[in-house]
Amino acid sequence: MYNREEIIDEGLNIIENNLVNDETIVFYDFCIKARIKVTPVTEALAAAQGNPGLLAFTNHNIFFVQRSGIIKPTYELAIKIPLEKVAHLDTSGLVMKSLKITVSSGEGEACIFLNFKSVKDKDKKIENIMAELEEIIQKNIKAESVGSQELGITVCEYCGEKNAKTNEKCVKCGAILKK
Repeated sequence: MYNREEIIDEGLNIIENNLVNDETIVFYDFCIKARIKVTPVTEALAAAQGNPGLLAFTNHNIFFVQRSGIIKPTYELAIKIPLEKVAHLDTSGLVMKSLKITVSSGEGEACIFLNFKSVKDKDKKIENIMAELEEIIQKNIKAESVGSQELGITVCEYCGEKNAKTNEKCVKCGAILKK
């Protein structure tokens, strides 16, 4: 199959090479990125057919380093999502815990990761740190919002969409914007 420790080591090396300034990793775990729709019935199939890799949250971004190839594995940074673009995180799963990340840009794109294997700390399982991840995302959105106010931009507190400061409602979700 594949070596989880190798994927974690290779993934961390790639992510650390992509960190900037004060960016630090706050969570990482081996998982599978689903390529098919995940339902309670298809959890195992989605894990078997998905792409193995390392999912990591930093104080600024979400990264996924993907392993490809059977004979000679290669590793690449497949996903880099700025936290201010994250609209929603959701965990579910009966047999395997899954994490759905919905991105605010585009048409509500979503990535689903499943079959987590906690590697760092038993207390840091994905389902146990959801509140911490949500807090990191909200802090990042608020920091971006403060910086954006000087540029004439208001960031929607519900979906993270950037709006002109003169807008009363969010152009993406329709929420009333706080001035």
